[in-house]
Amino acid sequence: MDYDTEFVTVDETEIHYTSWGDPESPPVVCVHDITRNASDFETIARSLSEQYYVVCPDMPGHGLSEWQDTPSQEVYSLMKLADLCERFCDKLELNEIRWIGTSLGGMLGIILAGGPLRDRITHLIVHNACPGNVDAISETLRDKIAYMANPPRVENLTELKEYYRKLWTPSVENMTEEELNRFTVNSAQRLGDGGTMPSYDPECIEPLLLSDVPADDYYEFWENITANLLIIRSSDSIFLSLESYQQMLSLQPEAEKVDFDQPHFPLIDSSSETRTIREFLTERKESNGSSDLPLYTNDPKFGPIADL
Repeated sequence: MDYDTEFVTVDETEIHYTSWGDPESPPVVCVHDITRNASDFETIARSLSEQYYVVCPDMPGHGLSEWQDTPSQEVYSLMKLADLCERFCDKLELNEIRWIGTSLGGMLGIILAGGPLRDRITHLIVHNACPGNVDAISETLRDKIAYMANPPRVENLTELKEYYRKLWTPSVENMTEEELNRFTVNSAQRLGDGGTMPSYDPECIEPLLLSDVPADDYYEFWENITANLLIIRSSDSIFLSLESYQQMLSLQPEAEKVDFDQPHFPLIDSSSETRTIREFLTERKESNGSSDLPLYTNDPKFGPIADL
């Protein structure tokens, strides 16, 4: 299935997105990790595109979407991005939305499904994301903020590839060289001096992670959600601590959960995760009751799944 690459302006901010499948089919919106972009969803989008219209936007400051010119624009905040996402869905006239979000994208989905899009999001899949700011996530993530806010400038794609190999080991160990090359190219921006670096604006990191919105407010959004819920968590997730995970389950006891015994990784591209999402969307079409999703334990890319 081929995809289209498109642009739309929302509140004077240009948003780039890819779209897969028939626009008349039920919509799925996929939103990426805080340092990533829409290309991360190629595998799941291709898998779902025969049945759904899959839309994968780059958030402002990421990929090919517009970057913030001055701090006064205040685009780089969770609440502003959530507002832009709502208007983006309005612009594309999306209703009965299935939302898939990894870390940042999951946090935005929580705000929207428990707030302005509560009546329009039917399914919410959060991948290594919790309803809170960095204080509510982990000290490990706080320690990474300075690192993510200062991504390396390297001479060429080969050096960037090696940077990603080290950054995401052991997650990338089962990738082929072709897969890692594609991951690198999809993650790169070429600089004016001929060098290259990751394709996100370093200025977006601190405003997005160090939100001044109290963590309790985010949990109110989570508790307010009526959509079908699926939480996917990696065993060593830096965005979703075990404590936050357990709190989410206590507030939404009907939520489905799948626990992967694998390193934190921003992509949803393993066969296990893809099958889990497809079955969740299929089996939870009408009801938000439990569907007893199977746990896949033989994923060659990431290994076994451990229950909580």
